[in-house]
Amino acid sequence: METIKPDVPQEEDQLLEGHAYDGIQEYDNDLPMWWTVIFMMTVLWALIYYIGTFTGNVRTYQEDLAYQNVQINNKRAIAISKMPTLTPQSLSTLLKESNLIATGNSVYATACVSCHGTKGEGGIGPNLTDNFWINGATEIRIYETISKGVTTKGMPAWENSIGLEGRVALVAFIQTLKNTNPPNAKAPQGAKAL
Repeated sequence: METIKPDVPQEEDQLLEGHAYDGIQEYDNDLPMWWTVIFMMTVLWALIYYIGTFTGNVRTYQEDLAYQNVQINNKRAIAISKMPTLTPQSLSTLLKESNLIATGNSVYATACVSCHGTKGEGGIGPNLTDNFWINGATEIRIYETISKGVTTKGMPAWENSIGLEGRVALVAFIQTLKNTNPPNAKAPQGAKAL
């Protein structure tokens, strides 16, 4: 019975490169076709891109960045134009929603505790539990202070990082802190609220 040899070329039948490294010789095999096709497509794309940037058909990085920034600013302007304008009356209406205090407590815990204390007693920031207010004690003034911040006192503007609902909820929660008299409260600052 005759044994069938596989159709694999033997080492002596393959062409060896003319160099050796550490006793290892390299066979002269062709690259796989899929690799060659991908490489050629990459070279072709690079050529098209290179020519396109010089002819103005393809935007450069700087042009694309400027274009994308214009798109972002347009979307931001549209979003701002659609935002409702809060008045003292509309804010009072919004503050009557029942779930705002729990949401406000959560927002306060993440954004305000580090400066105003866990119970609103004050720290770096002023005491929120007494009847003395630096920037006004009305609901709309508290909302505006949260939104625009007080940069001279180190309070950041939260309008870009806390949404409208979160800021309104924060006002509702701060209203619940008034006259709670927590221990170690900071001394009164500002004018007494009427």
